[in-house]
Amino acid sequence: DYFMKQECKPRIVNSDMPTTEYHEEMIKSHKPLIKMFLEDLAEKAKQGELEEMYSAEDFYRMFIGYASHEKQSTDGINKISFALKVKYENIKSIVKKVKKINGKATNMYMIDLDAFVAEMGGL
Repeated sequence: DYFMKQECKPRIVNSDMPTTEYHEEMIKSHKPLIKMFLEDLAEKAKQGELEEMYSAEDFYRMFIGYASHEKQSTDGINKISFALKVKYENIKSIVKKVKKINGKATNMYMIDLDAFVAEMGGL
């Protein structure tokens, strides 16, 4: 009887629902691995632990290291698919360029750290 007498809104919307710890865990568990990796990089950039330039090989190895630390599978994600996933995230502050290092053309990821942190939401 008590609950039936209480007033309530005529229409309940999503913003009325509280976000629980379980809900946050479900959102995190369904977030793409590449997105989690980029958010982690943004956090490192914010703390000053990230450099502005990485070879494609080193950037991929960082991703593999992150995935193993998070106990996530990287099956089916090779260097090429990783590069495509980064590109599809459409982050303007990460640019892939070809640079000559010791006379050899090397794919490099250039990161504008301040813009990257801002683009990832400032964390």
